[in-house]
Amino acid sequence: MFAEAGAALAQAAAAGSCIAGPIDQVALATALMGQVPGSPLVDLLEGLCPSDVHDAVLIEAIAAWERVTSLAAARQGEMIAELARRRDAQRLGEFVGDEVASVLVMTRSVAEAKVSLGTSLAAWPAVNEALASGVIDHRKATALVDGVGHLDDDAAAAVLDAVLPVAPGLTVPALKARLRKVELTVNPAAVAQRRARDAADRNVRVSPAPGVMAWLTAYLPAKDAMTITAIDAIAASADPADPRCGGAARGRPDRPLHRHPRQRHRPHHRTTRHSGTGSRDSGSGRRDSEGRRGLEDRARASTAPAGDRRRDHVAGVG
Repeated sequence: MFAEAGAALAQAAAAGSCIAGPIDQVALATALMGQVPGSPLVDLLEGLCPSDVHDAVLIEAIAAWERVTSLAAARQGEMIAELARRRDAQRLGEFVGDEVASVLVMTRSVAEAKVSLGTSLAAWPAVNEALASGVIDHRKATALVDGVGHLDDDAAAAVLDAVLPVAPGLTVPALKARLRKVELTVNPAAVAQRRARDAADRNVRVSPAPGVMAWLTAYLPAKDAMTITAIDAIAASADPADPRCGGAARGRPDRPLHRHPRQRHRPHHRTTRHSGTGSRDSGSGRRDSEGRRGLEDRARASTAPAGDRRRDHVAGVG
């Protein structure tokens, strides 16, 4: 069927048109389904008229073009890996990303990601072969090589051998989860190692957003990041008539909730006193206890139904 479609393509090209009605649409879709990426497939896809073919052909053509892009990513990676090998021999390896960024007119960080993928694919031929054959796309290939990049060769090979066969049927998030799960069976000490590695990578970034806004992104241990719930509880206790959502209340620079203390104490600070302290410290402890109770009440109110929160607010005003 693929040869028949190719012959029809040649005739259509000679006539200055593209493949349409004379081809068995169902058979063409079936032929596209199993065709590996390469020049014959590209030629056939270039000859298809999207407005003239059956829905089944459109769907298989979409998948076929995806396989072609996977082949292109694999071949590009091979070229990048060879360039990196030559530059390393010349002690110029650190500039490969700049060269790629220059020729592709992209940022250095994006170019470095391409260099990383290309060199990693050279180290793991099985992943490169799966990418070149269109079995996986470049995002899955990146997830695979990045997911084993911190392991020694034997452990990485064991993880890839277990995960690569099922990678085509998984989404990228599911693939990453499978990698982590298999890693635990291959390397039981991986949990502690990953915890230390991830903690070392913690950071806070500010990224520009459209207009006059910006994104503040924090990569933190989960137990530390959960402290934001204290701010959420305060924001949720705002006046029900306030048109702003809780997120907008948190993001007000003129009234940052995490800066203004309640009852002269900050909700995330804890005051303790020793047994020998006097009455002043006792008073401070009472105020701190009252502040914590107030925060707990607001947190409970934030989880109550909307009607209950409104009644609580009215009762408090009265």
